[in-house]
Amino acid sequence: MEIKFRKEAEKNKQGLRARMELFEDDLQDSMRKLQEEQVRLVETSRTRPYLVRDGDIQDLCKFNQDADILRGPLGELTNQGVQSIAEKKVLSEMQGKIEQGQSKSNANTIQVIFGMLFYSERNPTEIFT
Repeated sequence: MEIKFRKEAEKNKQGLRARMELFEDDLQDSMRKLQEEQVRLVETSRTRPYLVRDGDIQDLCKFNQDADILRGPLGELTNQGVQSIAEKKVLSEMQGKIEQGQSKSNANTIQVIFGMLFYSERNPTEIFT
C-alpha cells in the first residue's frame, strides 16, 4: 500500500508540477505582455506631447502663412485706398487750380478786351496794325 501511495503521490506531484509549469508559462506570457505594454505606453507618453506640440506648431505656421497671404492683398488694397484718396485730393486741388486759372484767364481776357476797346476809342487805327 505504501508503494501505491507513493505512486499516487508521485503522479499528483507530477500533475502539480505540470500545472505549475503551465501557470508559470502563462504568468511569464502575461509579464512579457505587460512589459511590452509598459514600453509602448512609456514611448507614447514621451512622443505624444511632441506630436501634439508639433501639430500645434504646424497649425500655427499654417495660420501664419494664411495670414501672410491675406495681408499682402489687404496691404495692397489699403495702399490703393490711400493712393486713391491722395489721387482724389490732388485731382480736386488740380481742378481747383484749373478753375482759378480759367477765371483769371477770363478776367485777363475781359481786361484785354476792355483795354482794347478803351484804347480803340482813342486810336482806332492802331488796334489792328
